[in-house]
Amino acid sequence: MADEITLKEFIERIFVEREKQLQLHFRNSENALVLSKLELDKRLNELNNLRTEYTKDRMNDNHSFLHQETYYDKMTSLDKDIKDLQLSKASLEGKASQQSVTRVTIIALAGLFISLIGILIAISNFFYKK
Repeated sequence: MADEITLKEFIERIFVEREKQLQLHFRNSENALVLSKLELDKRLNELNNLRTEYTKDRMNDNHSFLHQETYYDKMTSLDKDIKDLQLSKASLEGKASQQSVTRVTIIALAGLFISLIGILIAISNFFYKK
């Protein structure tokens, strides 16, 4: 009968063992929460450092960023300059064509003048030969 235990002792042992398991589970949960909090604090600290670096770089290198208004102003100016250059090129090409026409006209007039002289010489030779 030494191996026999009463129902009361059996139930008390079950309660004690359950209590030990619950306490162990509770301690493990607390440890997990502490580790999770430490990890979260570490990540938030790294994000704060990153934000600080970003804002510091942005303040120090403010001139390296191009603002949208500046971009549009520069692009508008460049578009205007390109149109002016295109008009200037077209004007120069037109002037080059006008110069060509002027040269051809002068050459044609010179040819006409030479041909008139040739005709006059031919007429004078015709009349004076007789």
